Amino acid sequence: PESMRVIGILDIFGFEAFKHNSFEQLCINLANEKLQQYFVEQVFKMELQVYKEEGIDVKEIPYPDNSDTLALLEKKGGVFVLLKDELKVKTGSDMSYVTKLQKAQKKHPKFIAPRMMNDPHFTIKHFAEDVVYSAEGFLAKNRSKLTQDVIDGMKASDDPIIVKLFTEIKKEKDKNEGKRKGHRKKKKRGAASLAAQFQSQLNKLIATIRDTESHFVRCIKPNKEKKAGKVDRDEVIRQLTTCGVIDAVTVRKLGYTNRMSHWAFFKRYGIINGGKIYHEKGIDFKAENKKMCDKAEALVDEKIKKKIPIALFQSGTNLMFYKSEILTKLENLLREVQDKAAHKIGSVCRMHIQRRRFLEMQDAHRKLQAAVKNPSYTLEQIDECLERCRKVGVIERLIKEAEKKIAALIQARNGLRKALTTHAPSLKSRLEMFVTAVAAAAPLIPTATEIAVIKEIAPLLKTLLASLGKYMEDARKDKKYSESLRYLVTQTEAKLKAFDCLKINIRDKEEIKTSLAAVQALDDMEKKLLNAMNIRDIMAVETGIKEAQSGVANGSFERQAFKDAKDVAGALHLEMKVKNTLETGNVDDMEKIKEKVEKEMKMHPTWPSQTGCKLSDQMALIAKALLHAKRMRDAILRLSNAITLAPSMGEKALNLLQDGLGAAKMLFKEAE
Repeated sequence: PESMRVIGILDIFGFEAFKHNSFEQLCINLANEKLQQYFVEQVFKMELQVYKEEGIDVKEIPYPDNSDTLALLEKKGGVFVLLKDELKVKTGSDMSYVTKLQKAQKKHPKFIAPRMMNDPHFTIKHFAEDVVYSAEGFLAKNRSKLTQDVIDGMKASDDPIIVKLFTEIKKEKDKNEGKRKGHRKKKKRGAASLAAQFQSQLNKLIATIRDTESHFVRCIKPNKEKKAGKVDRDEVIRQLTTCGVIDAVTVRKLGYTNRMSHWAFFKRYGIINGGKIYHEKGIDFKAENKKMCDKAEALVDEKIKKKIPIALFQSGTNLMFYKSEILTKLENLLREVQDKAAHKIGSVCRMHIQRRRFLEMQDAHRKLQAAVKNPSYTLEQIDECLERCRKVGVIERLIKEAEKKIAALIQARNGLRKALTTHAPSLKSRLEMFVTAVAAAAPLIPTATEIAVIKEIAPLLKTLLASLGKYMEDARKDKKYSESLRYLVTQTEAKLKAFDCLKINIRDKEEIKTSLAAVQALDDMEKKLLNAMNIRDIMAVETGIKEAQSGVANGSFERQAFKDAKDVAGALHLEMKVKNTLETGNVDDMEKIKEKVEKEMKMHPTWPSQTGCKLSDQMALIAKALLHAKRMRDAILRLSNAITLAPSMGEKALNLLQDGLGAAKMLFKEAE
């Protein structure tokens, strides 16, 4: 039913064989013997199932069986039976148990008795290895059992798992006691031993496993130290042996270790029987395969055949089964046929290679002749033809002619590359190198990439050279031509960078360096004049004017800034004179300087509009000063008249005098 479908995992302790092996190891190894028997049966059953499906007769195939070891351990007179009986004897001891076991099993092939008398040791030949057991303490360990008070105490635990575990132990105990009551009292039974309990639980486990579809996982440790990258060969082999893997391989070897589908078998070995093609129609693969196996079996030594209990091969429904002896002979037959075929194929291949070599030589000879005589062939094409001729071998005379032409082409090509990569101090000299190289190479390699590059580069350089002088002259008059010259250099430089084969830095050339330095000097001079004019420093302006007059970049400086600087200098000189006149306070000088300023401003109407110009303000101050001077003169005149008339006018004259003094004081304050 669906409810019974479960997946279980059994993690069993491994086979144990120590220097001292006691009752515990005996129980563990009994469990391993039982599981090994089941494992071998399963492996053999799988093999038998394959043989049954293919209709193969395998009745005579033997397989390893440890039933005799299990009989030694569990059957009448065996290790566990005698151990149980010894518990019933009041005077029973470990030594008497060993003596009885030796007497009962001394002829058993899996039992080895001790050599010395009164030796409590005995040896059992297990499937993995021989184990020497010490019977000391066997009876005491087998007799050990839990008392009722211990069981009751554990059942009172708070842990539900422990309670469940010891409840089951109590039920098992009650069940055993019920069985004893049902038997006749005349046959007194002893208490259940640990070995009996272990055997009972082990038999239930095996019964459960047999009702399942089993799969086996073997865990092999590469070394005892558990270190990475280290494999202990002896330890690995020991584990493979104790895990039963060796026995599983042995079971497989007893049958047919080699199997292959009839179609695949014929595909591999079909050429042994006359070389029929496996994809031909109407071929009976089974019949052909049997013929090949019969042929191989006839080559096997009769002595070897007698040692093998089953047929060396059998033909199944879909598969061909065969022993390693048949495989070896089939491979030998196949190799013989392949060697003959390989010899024939080698002869045909060598003939084909020689014919191809002759045709290659003929073709290379024709192409080299065409390359030497045809002037349109490039260096790469001729070199390719020459290299091919050297490989296949042609007439030596043609090779020498081709080498001469290649040398001339290389020389012309090197001249072009040198013109493109060699440093030259000026653009003019670089253009001359281009012209010379093209003139020498054009007749030999008119389609060379370098010539095409030079034809694109040369006009750019010529245009640049022609534009330098014009832009330089215009830059002396206007700054925008300085920027135009720089832009022209930058654009030309960008266009030249597109040619990978060209190595040139136009900014290092004499013409470019000189022109860029000249326009920079002009720009610097303009900047210097503009700065001096902005701060209205007469010394800085006059210094800049003198430098501009002496010449900039080996030529005149004709920009608007120079003219503006001269105007600013004139305005600044006039401002200084007006300032000095105002500081002296001489009315006559003020009137003279006023006339001079008005005259200069008529001649230079732009001066007052200059940034920071003070002439307008100074003229206003002079006009105000002259007005005050006139008023003061009038006040002084009135005072003088009042003083003259004072004797005749009396008190009235005194009032006039006081009014005149008050007016004079106010005028002086305004003048200040």
